[in-house]
Amino acid sequence: MADSRPHDPIYRRIFNRAQIIEEILRRFVQAPWTAQLDYSTLEAVPTDFVSKRLKKRESDIIWRVRHGQGEDDWFYVFILMELQSRVEHVMALRLTGYLVELAEALIKDQTMLAARRPSRLLPPILPVVLYNGEAPWTAPRRLSALFQKMEGYRAPELEYVVLDVNRYAPEDLRPVQDMTSGVFLVEQSVTVEELTAIVDEIAPLVTDADFEEDLALLIGSIASKLGLANEEIPETRNFKEVRMSLLERAERWTQEWFAEGEKVGKKAGEKVGEKRGEKRGRRLGMAEVLKNLASIRFGELPAWAIEQIDRADIETLDRWNRQLLDAAKLEDVFDNSRA
Repeated sequence: MADSRPHDPIYRRIFNRAQIIEEILRRFVQAPWTAQLDYSTLEAVPTDFVSKRLKKRESDIIWRVRHGQGEDDWFYVFILMELQSRVEHVMALRLTGYLVELAEALIKDQTMLAARRPSRLLPPILPVVLYNGEAPWTAPRRLSALFQKMEGYRAPELEYVVLDVNRYAPEDLRPVQDMTSGVFLVEQSVTVEELTAIVDEIAPLVTDADFEEDLALLIGSIASKLGLANEEIPETRNFKEVRMSLLERAERWTQEWFAEGEKVGKKAGEKVGEKRGEKRGRRLGMAEVLKNLASIRFGELPAWAIEQIDRADIETLDRWNRQLLDAAKLEDVFDNSRA
């Protein structure tokens, strides 16, 4: 798989926001010291501050936030974007090099005169790897793990945090109360129905038009790569547009399932006349479509739902399949009734 995708620049714009940095530190780093940070002071580090080597990595992000009342009480967060790349075993060593460069830039900066005042300590720096590859992140997270062990020898130490997007369980990200969890769920989506549901969940949390545009572009880009249809999702700039595009695609996908289901059902139809066999086949196909789509949205179907689907006629199945697109819970699919 390629190391980058068309939506990677969008991904960087989404994560290069104070709101997202705060959410990462508060929810995903999960360390007691994160409560000491004054998140109202979050600010991005200007690109002309870092070395030429770090500047070349345009996808990476550096932010800082105050952790005390002193003039130099800054806490730095360095986020390395590893989007759809392979797991790099020596990542801890690579991050050490980047942190050394960042520390040297801080020393040279006019506000960090550690070279003239040796007693002044460098600010704390947290390295974070944001990774969304398909394989789990297996590289050692401590620098010392890369060195051979020897009695009496203490290996150099550095530890980094990994945000392994596809390894978070959906139940750990829900209910969606922050945008970072919403973006991770978007990345994990495997169906248009899932994407549509997530759009509905995160829409109330977004009040910034630029943020909404980036999220809509990301959702459209991911939807176009789900392989559910050959056409691309049109580029959209807000949730209303992207939701409409997702629903249109879901309807086309459902129609394709209908056609395929009819073929399967027709073969299973009773040999009591071609017309009756086709009608029975269509009903069986539509029932199979509804079961599959409903289980994707709401999990394993209870016995009462399966029984209703198996008893329903074609007109009822058609209505239920369409109601499924907007249903908030399984009961809503069946006209709010279990009868």
